Amino acid sequence: MLRAALALLVLGPQLAMAQQVGVAGRAIRVTARDTTPLAGAMVVLHRISASQQGPLDSMRAGADGRFNFRVAPDSQALILASTRYSGIEYFSRPTRVAPGRGDASLLIVAADTSSTAPISMAARYVVLSRPAQQGVRGVLDLVVMQNRGDATRVAPDSTQPAWTMRLPAGLAGFEVGDGELSPAAVGLSGDTMTVSAPLSPGERQLVVSYTLPSDRRTIDIPFDFAADSVVILAEEDGASVTTPGFTRSSDQSIEGRTYRRFVATGVRPGVVKVRVPVTGAMGKWLAPALATVMALVLLVATLASLRRRR
Repeated sequence: MLRAALALLVLGPQLAMAQQVGVAGRAIRVTARDTTPLAGAMVVLHRISASQQGPLDSMRAGADGRFNFRVAPDSQALILASTRYSGIEYFSRPTRVAPGRGDASLLIVAADTSSTAPISMAARYVVLSRPAQQGVRGVLDLVVMQNRGDATRVAPDSTQPAWTMRLPAGLAGFEVGDGELSPAAVGLSGDTMTVSAPLSPGERQLVVSYTLPSDRRTIDIPFDFAADSVVILAEEDGASVTTPGFTRSSDQSIEGRTYRRFVATGVRPGVVKVRVPVTGAMGKWLAPALATVMALVLLVATLASLRRRR
């Protein structure tokens, strides 16, 4: 027993080291027509799991921008690397490291900054749910922003956002969902969504939800930017997209609910109009109208009965 305990004491750290896997990658900077390594950049490795969130280790990248960490495998955790450049923290994509399998493909892409770097819309998905009893219609809005340039879009000053986009007028209950931007970086000013976070080259997904009054016959969805592709999903059977360029596609099922699907490509800036049944407005006069009709029916039936008796 004593020998086994001593062996475990001596060999334990070596065995733990042998079980670790490599997590490696490269830190680069985007230039006008090429990329250059971020030589000597300080790279921080992060772990995100249900029980632990925070930095694991750090090291200086080599002259070629490469870094290499050794970590204990954990298939339930996410591992990602970051580095700071020009005051902005840039992250690699997250990865999982299982026992016996590492990852050597982490890439951190940094860039110079500009308050005028163009941001386009690669895609947009708008889901319009059937009106609820509260007289509102739930909307899920997923936007895929794309920075096709070589500079990170930043705010011109501390009082202005880095990027804005109008949403349908009269919305309420605005919330930020699970996307690639922190909810703290996304806000609402009137009917305009604001983003204060820097937008580096590449794509970023932003998911928000809100409600609209259910008494609208036409829902106007503003498009401040051209969109490569747009998908409108409407739950009601009578819904349709009246804006030219949209075609009806096969229905889509989401969590047991069926939605009409309308798709378009190359949507220009403007307004996309969705026509829906006016269930909300109808509800205001439908009940009294039905009560009146039923009263008339009963009155006619009563008079007819009296006549037959006479």
